[in-house]
Amino acid sequence: MEITEAEVLDLLNKWRSEERNVTCGILTIIRDGKTLELGRVIGQIKTLSPGAVRVGSIYGPPGVQVFTYVEIPLTRVARYRYLEPKPLAESCLRVHLEGGSIVFSLSVLP
Repeated sequence: MEITEAEVLDLLNKWRSEERNVTCGILTIIRDGKTLELGRVIGQIKTLSPGAVRVGSIYGPPGVQVFTYVEIPLTRVARYRYLEPKPLAESCLRVHLEGGSIVFSLSVLP
């Protein structure tokens, strides 16, 4: 289901305040709507602003964790989709940047 930018910020703020563990996948659209995963970080939402959300890794030595993150731009031209819970994720948010082929997928871990 499509959701608004305000709803996205509310959802991400909720996940951040609850200190939920999330996976953040970076995908590219290859053809016919199919995606290819380029990478993934398992972590927590470290920073959130109207312009971006940063998911920092919870794995590895502390000195490395600070440099292992994904920063997702939250722009007015992005499309936001909330997906219903699945067996391996309590909820999922997809951020598709318009004009490009990059999709970010954030899933809350049970």
